Amino acid sequence: PSVRASSRGQKRMRDLAEKMINNYRANPNKSQYNTVIRLLVENENLSEFDRIQEATAFIVAGYDTTGSTLASILVLLAKNPRHAEKLRQELVDVPCEEWDRISYYQYVSKEAMRMSPLSGIGPARLLGRDLFLPGGEKIPKGAIVATSQILSFFNPEVFENPHTFDPDRWANATKAMNESVIPFALGKRNCIGQRLAIAEINSI
Repeated sequence: PSVRASSRGQKRMRDLAEKMINNYRANPNKSQYNTVIRLLVENENLSEFDRIQEATAFIVAGYDTTGSTLASILVLLAKNPRHAEKLRQELVDVPCEEWDRISYYQYVSKEAMRMSPLSGIGPARLLGRDLFLPGGEKIPKGAIVATSQILSFFNPEVFENPHTFDPDRWANATKAMNESVIPFALGKRNCIGQRLAIAEINSI
């Protein structure tokens, strides 16, 4: 039953993506800017199937997850009024389109993503060679491995008082801190919706 439910959910998402594309085409008042959907629809290198697949991926990776992150930011600020007031003071006289330039807003966002990760487990990878851990243990080639974001994000050796919401910690972030919090993963296969998600978070 869970497999059938997942298949139905995927079809609904594809249907939604196709509807969005068709609605965009039928819209006589299209934006003059290079929006995501415009770049998808007008890309002649994509088939219609590819357009629908790409639009579906952006819906899942760039909207649903971003909504959860924004909710986490608001909840954590509501529970920590001192930080909420500090952020409000920095934002009040700045146009919203420039909020992404405010350091403290970036600290709040990063701390929220650290404390409320969307997944407890990072992306899985297939090992192309044998891997030996510092203790001598061997993970053989062909094994599927994944990192634990929960352990990384709350590592007490990296973060002082890791269970405390403290955006100020990012004002003097260490190399270890930056390398420990990777909500969008790293490398060539990192989150394809990363830039869209960050743009949305910065536009609230």
